[in-house]
Amino acid sequence: MEELSRDIEQLFEAGQQLGKRTQSGARLAIFLMDNLAELMMHRTASHWLEWDKRWHRPPKYTPEKRRKVTEWFNEKVNFLWNETKELNEAEANVLKLGHRLRNEAYHRGVNRGAVIIAIASIYYEVVCNLHPRMWVGHYSLTQDNEVIPNFFRSYGLEIGQPLVDKAVLEQLSGKFLEGKLCTISDLARTLSDDLVTRLDGGLEALSYIAENPRTSDDVLKHIQFYDKFWSEHTFPQTEEGARLYFQAWEMEYRSYAPSVTVARIERWRERSISLASETSLSMIVFKFDQLDLEFLPVEDKIIEAAVAYDMAIDQQVQRMKEERRER
Repeated sequence: MEELSRDIEQLFEAGQQLGKRTQSGARLAIFLMDNLAELMMHRTASHWLEWDKRWHRPPKYTPEKRRKVTEWFNEKVNFLWNETKELNEAEANVLKLGHRLRNEAYHRGVNRGAVIIAIASIYYEVVCNLHPRMWVGHYSLTQDNEVIPNFFRSYGLEIGQPLVDKAVLEQLSGKFLEGKLCTISDLARTLSDDLVTRLDGGLEALSYIAENPRTSDDVLKHIQFYDKFWSEHTFPQTEEGARLYFQAWEMEYRSYAPSVTVARIERWRERSISLASETSLSMIVFKFDQLDLEFLPVEDKIIEAAVAYDMAIDQQVQRMKEERRER
């Protein structure tokens, strides 16, 4: 009962944070949900792995497979989706997306804006629905018949029995979800709007940086080639080395074909617009995840280039002011 009560308290606190309908609250809710999701999957996967080890000769799962499932979040998801069928495709996709956003927020402080609220809402619904199903046990009781009813009463649920079973946990999850559900249509529209807004911002930034005769595609090529070249070459320490370095730059730049072009960004935009009309939760989350992962690397490069461009303009303006004062 102690482990179960901790899970329920964590699920409740996540709902409290989500109920604030703020970006900060949604981020804190995702931290709590992601941890609980991993704990639930760890217990369930461990149960299946132990069963396999005890009853199968030889065991179905190799030591390497067992290690990966034990250590990695997405390996747990794949195992419980593909192997044991504890998860369906939509739940697996939501868990993976929620975990990725949790990692980027926790480790890199990425701010996702309003979209985080929609994703946190659907993540909360999935975790609430999984909690009764992934509870490893059939029932729980205590010597004092009032302990369990009083515990659930503290969360606003009258259960009328001195024991916990999956039906009770389903009722509690339903209560926690009241007023916190995100409809499929709202989720699709929110994720679509987020992608379209970011893609439009990227295209506008490229157009802003480009100067005749340089085009947006020229800018895109340059910022992608810049990272590639710097990762493959060490800046020289001698004058002759510098000459060879820039010679290599010019030669490689002429033949370089960037993976991302303006046309490709525009195709991403079309796919993002169509996401708003998607009706399958699994496909909404999957398509957003794929588009987001495709655009993120070049989006960061475009933002860095725009910041550098603005700084260069500011420096030029400052030099012009200083020159006027000297005259």
